[in-house]
Parts: sequence; structure tokens; C-alpha cells
Amino acid sequence: MRAIGALATGEAPTADEAQDGLEILNEFLEYCSNQKQLVFCIQEVIHELTAGQYIYTIGNAQSDVGFGATASISGDVLTVTAVLAGAISVGQIISGTGVTAGTAITSLGTGVGGNGSGALGTYYVQHSQTVGSTTISGYAPRPLRINSAFVRVVSSIGGTLDYPIAVITDEEYELIGLKALNGPWPRALYYQPSMPLGVLNYWPNPSQG
Repeated sequence: MRAIGALATGEAPTADEAQDGLEILNEFLEYCSNQKQLVFCIQEVIHELTAGQYIYTIGNAQSDVGFGATASISGDVLTVTAVLAGAISVGQIISGTGVTAGTAITSLGTGVGGNGSGALGTYYVQHSQTVGSTTISGYAPRPLRINSAFVRVVSSIGGTLDYPIAVITDEEYELIGLKALNGPWPRALYYQPSMPLGVLNYWPNPSQG
């Protein structure tokens, strides 16, 4: 307000002026959140594919991308003892009996995410709390965009192999004639950032990954 000459140095804004300023600031911050060069963090989301399903939703507790686990919380440490469904990754919002609303997984501890044996162990959350062993679920927030993707395939000899997935535009996805074509794993991904849930469209129709 001082810079545009609305107020002199040392002059306090009225309540209405302060509210107007707050609204403009929030609009500016919302605008900045859409600018890729201003994004401070790119988050990896681990998503377990279901054989024969090529369309998934992402963004809230009712979406397809998330996890269910037997876990407990002591202070800011989440301890996972069993993964019941889906896959764990940093940034997921968790819920369950006694869990503080809005709690998110902020970083890895001894657990490395996913849904294998490496997913068991500890993770850090941002709200200190005490929760006994119970069923805890989590979901990945709706992304603004998807920058890159890969599929991890478990081979017949017990190893893993990663294949890149091309992130394509809606125009490129429209050119695919048989969108339900069966394939061993996806090679392309079209993300539709709809509200309130985003939609992931994989091609070809995966059997694993």
C-alpha cells in the first residue's frame, strides 16, 4: 500500500484496507502456485496398479491412489507394521481412529515407501500425537500436473526393472484408438486435472506395476 501511494510511511491501514490487501496477497500466492519455476518441491507418488484397470482417481480419501496399513504413532513417528492395500509415499494425508485431522507423512524413516517389505518401518509426520496400533489409511493429494513417471516391474527371477512412462497431452490421448488395449505394463499416461479428483489414464491397460 505504501509502494502504490495508498498509505504514507507509518500510517496504519483500516480494517477494510487490510482485508483487501490480504485477499490480493492470497490471490497472488495462488497464482504463484501455478508457476512451475516457483514450485519449491516435486513430490513422488507411489501407486500400485490393479491388473485390468487403466483409469484411476487421485486427490482424496475416496480416490484410488492411497494405502491402508496397520500402524501406530508416537510423537512425530509413524510406525507401519503391515501394509493392507495400496502403497505408501511421502506427502500422503493419513487418517484413522485418534489421528489428528490433516496429518501428513513428511519424510522417510526406516521405511522406504511402496508396499513390499521395505514399506514396513518408520515415517515422520508433522503433528506430534499418540495413536495406538490401529488401521490407518492415507491418500495422495490431487496434483496440479504430472512431470514424469515410470513403472516398476517385478521380474520372474525376483528382481525389478523400471520402464519410463511418457506423460502425454489430451490431444495425444485422443489419438489412441483402442484405449483399453491390454499390455503387460503402461507406456503412456494422460493426467486429467479435474476437480475434486484428478484422473489418471494409463495406456496400454496394465497387468502389473
